[in-house]
Amino acid sequence: MKHAFNATLTALALLFSGIIAFAQVTTSSMNGYVADEDGEALIGAAIIAVHTPSGTQYTAVSNEEGRYTINGMRTGGPYKVEVSYIGMTTLDYSGITLKLGEPYELNAVMKVSNELDAVIVVSESSFNADK
Repeated sequence: MKHAFNATLTALALLFSGIIAFAQVTTSSMNGYVADEDGEALIGAAIIAVHTPSGTQYTAVSNEEGRYTINGMRTGGPYKVEVSYIGMTTLDYSGITLKLGEPYELNAVMKVSNELDAVIVVSESSFNADK
């Protein structure tokens, strides 16, 4: 009886070790820091990464520390990355290649733009406050 119990435990251990072996990483990620020229974190900067061959887009927004993370990205490349923030010159990066299971770090230092235009919002229909 004890032998049958040991055999069952061994079989279960082999089964679960086989399942764990198949649980491998198949993607990559990108992370980094977005700051201005003085080193101050830019909260809410938009990061858009595009896998050029497939057109797949990945997006992130920098947090209160200026940090961002994009997980679950396709490995390989090339990638084109755009970092933008209101009042700053947009930064473009290209030719980025991601390695399997290794995070790619892309830090951006943004410069103030002198080309900030006004944003005009126009409504074409009236708003009914009773609804």
